[in-house]
Amino acid sequence: MDLGTAIRLVRVAKHINHAALARKAKVSTGYISLIENGTRQVGLTTLTRIAEAMEVPLTLIFFLTEQDEVERLNPEVSKGFALTILELLGPLDGTRQGLLELAKRLDADLSADLAKSMQPAKINGK
Repeated sequence: MDLGTAIRLVRVAKHINHAALARKAKVSTGYISLIENGTRQVGLTTLTRIAEAMEVPLTLIFFLTEQDEVERLNPEVSKGFALTILELLGPLDGTRQGLLELAKRLDADLSADLAKSMQPAKINGK
């Protein structure tokens, strides 16, 4: 699924209209519509503001865009899976916010470990 579709899916699942999202993300309603329709690219800063305005982690939006293989096999399963994730997230109360922060730290640790494991091995101390 493309980035605009992922944003639309999250917005609709969270019952947020274009105007409210635009106001919270500090962009125009027309810009939100263009992004969702795939006719405008969005920068990382704006995308971050959009994710924050919808109260979802930015990584969720990226995750949704990576559902191409599932979507190719069955688009309805892909959207159903995405909606299930959004339902599980729900509003970020204190407990969920804590779990989200823990997940981010674990992800950062795993990413650092992966980067170390991909460095070339030293031979004879070189």
